[in-house]
Amino acid sequence: MDGMGERMSHGAEVWRLTVDSGGDGEKDNFAVRGRLGLSGAAELDSILEGFIARGARTFLLDLSGVDYISSPGLRLLDDRARQLEEQGGTLSVRHVTDPVRLALDLAGLERLYQSHASGEP
Repeated sequence: MDGMGERMSHGAEVWRLTVDSGGDGEKDNFAVRGRLGLSGAAELDSILEGFIARGARTFLLDLSGVDYISSPGLRLLDDRARQLEEQGGTLSVRHVTDPVRLALDLAGLERLYQSHASGEP
């Protein structure tokens, strides 16, 4: 039983979403790691909402550490991108992993990474 409990707690760490933020005053950068499922999307939404409430309007999300995104994660990215566009801002993603890129493509959200497809910083 002890070995099983260790594996389960390790697995929970893998599913945990972490977000590191930084910025230069004009653009807020976020390094996202983990899975953007239902709970991860809610957690990221709460973080982005806090930045929007403080007046931030340009977001760049580095998704190199995200290996999975589900409908709530896709909906979050689309909704926040539209909200920011309406307010004169942008939300874009870069360093998208293959599984996440496929999900973005299937959802029609290629616009979120096209400006960074060439590997721009």
